[in-house]
Amino acid sequence: MEYNKFIRQFRTRILANTKNENERMNYLEQYTICEANIIDSGYGHVEAEKGYPAGMKELQVRYGDIECIAHAYVKKVLDWSDMKAYNPKAPDDFSIFLVDCGMQCTILEYQENI
Repeated sequence: MEYNKFIRQFRTRILANTKNENERMNYLEQYTICEANIIDSGYGHVEAEKGYPAGMKELQVRYGDIECIAHAYVKKVLDWSDMKAYNPKAPDDFSIFLVDCGMQCTILEYQENI
């Protein structure tokens, strides 16, 4: 769900200010976490000229796909914890998330499946 935001920030802050693939690969490994970092670290063992583009492509396939993003939103809605009477903020939090879902559906042009 955070892939597009990450890529936008990576492009404006890292790609615009680095000159070679070695620097970009190092930053990519530094700024990814969890599964994405494991993927990028695997590509870090080859020459950066090949590893960096391959790592970015793999991230796009795994996290940038519209189906993947939509599935993540649906999963988060279905996994949302029960709202309890003692937590009056819970409905508001869920409402904010649903507005975000609607916005993402519009951006992704994927409304019919969510």
